[in-house]
Amino acid sequence: ELAPLVGRIESSGMFAGVAFVRRMGGYGGALLRMRAELGAIHQFQGRFIGGPLQRYIDDGCPWVLRREHAGGGCMINFGTHFIDLFLQLVREPVTRVFCQTSNRLHGETVEDLASVFLRTDSGALATLESGYLVPAEPKEDTIAVSAEHAYVGNEGNKWGGPTFAFRDGRTVKWPEREPDYADYVGDVVRRFRAGEPPIADVASMVDVLACVNAAYASAESGEPTAPRAYRT
Repeated sequence: ELAPLVGRIESSGMFAGVAFVRRMGGYGGALLRMRAELGAIHQFQGRFIGGPLQRYIDDGCPWVLRREHAGGGCMINFGTHFIDLFLQLVREPVTRVFCQTSNRLHGETVEDLASVFLRTDSGALATLESGYLVPAEPKEDTIAVSAEHAYVGNEGNKWGGPTFAFRDGRTVKWPEREPDYADYVGDVVRRFRAGEPPIADVASMVDVLACVNAAYASAESGEPTAPRAYRT
């Protein structure tokens, strides 16, 4: 539904952005800024486990837990940010998607756990996991990247925050705080007033949703699926 609108949006000159906040700063922003130094991406791992589901009811948006309204669960909610980062890093289309989902914990119509595997023709791989599993804070939020010139990780005390370990022996720490949606709103207002494009455009969302839809199709069929309506 979104793909046919992209050309009209672009030709109109309208400001239309997507809230991929991980592009703005923090760990995700650092990965994108240092992409050239990383070299070719071989593998990307992302894991975001949040909860509890009651927060969506308390915040007045229980539709998030209904598949007919939200389109899906934790994958389309959390996993889209990881898919976007992977696409921005590899800069090539995903051609194969395999996914398994479960709603066993909460029994809602949307999944509360999703494991997704993405592959490009060049062989770059992404392993992504998202879930509504934690009863309260803290949530799990980890990203690891294996690249031609470096390995990057942020898993707990092992790394002590995002760390870029280059294969020539250099180590770079990245202490910058993670952006939130208030930061994104401020960025949108600034860019709109300055006549600048959004940090993430609608075409980017088409590519991400192509992978999401392929993942849900794979979960239903049990077979790998190729994304459709892909624009990258």
